[in-house]
Amino acid sequence: MMLKLFAILPFFIAYINALPLINSNNGPQKAYNQLIGTQEEIFQYLGGQAPYLSFIDDYGISTDLPSDQCQLEQVQLLARHGERFPSTGVGATLSKLYYKFSNYTASNELTGSLSFMNDYDFFIYDNSQLEMLTNDTNSATTENPYIGSRDAENLGAEFRNKYGSLISDNQTFLPVFSSSSDRVYQTALQFTQAFLSANHSTPNLQGHVYILAENASMGANQLTPVQACTPFNTSANADLLAQYDSQYLQDIADRLNSGNSGLGLTSQDALNLFTWCAYEINVNGYSDMCNVMTKDEFVRYSYYQDLGNYYEWDAGYYLNKAVGSVLFNNSINLLKTPPETDNNVWAGFTHDTDIESFLSVAGLFTESKNLSLTNVEFKDHSYKRTAMTPMGARIILEKFSCPSTSNNTDYSNSTSTTSYVRYVVNDAVIPIETCSYGPGFSCPIDDFYTYAEQQLGDVDYVSECVIPEGAPTQPTFFWDYATKNYTSSLNF
Repeated sequence: MMLKLFAILPFFIAYINALPLINSNNGPQKAYNQLIGTQEEIFQYLGGQAPYLSFIDDYGISTDLPSDQCQLEQVQLLARHGERFPSTGVGATLSKLYYKFSNYTASNELTGSLSFMNDYDFFIYDNSQLEMLTNDTNSATTENPYIGSRDAENLGAEFRNKYGSLISDNQTFLPVFSSSSDRVYQTALQFTQAFLSANHSTPNLQGHVYILAENASMGANQLTPVQACTPFNTSANADLLAQYDSQYLQDIADRLNSGNSGLGLTSQDALNLFTWCAYEINVNGYSDMCNVMTKDEFVRYSYYQDLGNYYEWDAGYYLNKAVGSVLFNNSINLLKTPPETDNNVWAGFTHDTDIESFLSVAGLFTESKNLSLTNVEFKDHSYKRTAMTPMGARIILEKFSCPSTSNNTDYSNSTSTTSYVRYVVNDAVIPIETCSYGPGFSCPIDDFYTYAEQQLGDVDYVSECVIPEGAPTQPTFFWDYATKNYTSSLNF
């Protein structure tokens, strides 16, 4: 989700619409069935384009409550949309690359690792699917295990099973919140339907997905506060990122060109092959294009993805703390809501970049120094884009109470309780480094509030982002959804 996208979107739409549909009736016909699901070992290298995967190299901490004497008090979910087709812009780029291959094979045979392209059905088979969540209808095969709508359904059912005790017997309504992107909304909708359909004892429970517009006029009162951050520029650190050694891309192009005289692949084409690989897995469940690159090249590409996001959407860019402070502060205020209120289950759906800005303030993956621009870092490198925000990423904040004790294990003689919080990121407990001495490596609630104040510091979203005059300066949608008209129209 880049801010400049909207300025160039008409061009990309016109370009894509000018391309012929490919297998527009029923999608690619190549039989991938026996290969589907066999490439998960490379997901960790695909950055934010990777299908959902559980957190890489977690700490082995149980995601169960620390004791059966502990009780859930509240849960918050901030989630990314599920697996999808490429964006309009990326679709245009990949289509141009596909036609470079198809023009070549019109009079030549591709050899080596590209030989599969001699008889190939392009995975962007219907241009109208660009930007969309994958589902059982638009995916090439229902055997694809990475379908976005199913990912959302699974999350909804799992969430109800794990946190359903927070739904009281007399609760009748569950609010869910989504940004106005169609794929985000469809993810939120599938999640909500699955959550409500789970076999539990609240048959009268109903839900509704409130749609928050992604635009500057919403100011801080949205799930995409970067949209109102006037000076935010995703290209601000382009010169820094250009320092990263891209020789591996030229090596790929040279290797592929050497066996296919006249093909003329460039280093930029080589970079786009990784994107092709990732999105084809999203759509089809398998991609021959992934076999074109070596494991070492995937490692270099993965770090390139880390760098791009760190210096655009995390601590490497000065405005991200201001942008991320909106959702982080919103979460803190929600934590302070007494547990006896009408609802203790909160869910919001947005984009990867908004989640990354949130995480930059939460401090779960803070680096001791900026990521190196000249070499791949292997030690002391916790900032890994794939681990944080693959497709379908989910950041969960649990608030629970346990009997007060000095050792977090023996609760038998306790006569009082203490509240704690902890984060679960993509199925893994990720402790706060300086506050993990509570049960299950959680943080005592009062200490967490102190930690949050330190993380926020003197950041001021309104002034630093120069939000439009008259735009909301605080997020209120969690508290006023019943009286406000949060029914924005959908967009890409």
